[in-house]
Amino acid sequence: MLFFLTVLSFLQPAERPPRKVTFIVEVTNIQQLSGRMYIGVFKPTNTFPQGPPMTKQSVAVEDRTVQATFQLEPGEYAVALYQDVNSNGYIDKRLFGMPKEPYGFSNNVRPKFSTPKFDECKVLVKEDAKTMISLIE
Repeated sequence: MLFFLTVLSFLQPAERPPRKVTFIVEVTNIQQLSGRMYIGVFKPTNTFPQGPPMTKQSVAVEDRTVQATFQLEPGEYAVALYQDVNSNGYIDKRLFGMPKEPYGFSNNVRPKFSTPKFDECKVLVKEDAKTMISLIE
């Protein structure tokens, strides 16, 4: 009997990988058809949007709308993005740190004097979902 119980303890089911859902980010209001759109998806953090994203994609800007598709575990996320119009690899900024190039955040948050907080931009993703972000010029 002890042998049987020992064998059964080794036959526990393997852990299943976490369930993933499809999360589509669609960027609209693109005025300049040049460069690349850099899209970052963030987990809850106090360093949003300056810290590194959980996952990111870069998409060539060839149309007035671009999309990026992510496979995520259900949860809360925030999106920050910018269009690198001149293809220099980073977002150009004006005096006092305001972006010169188009940018955007989930929930179409329009910051006035500082970067938005995660809670302002958070999106609950519990099943396949799509969020639309309009660029700020």
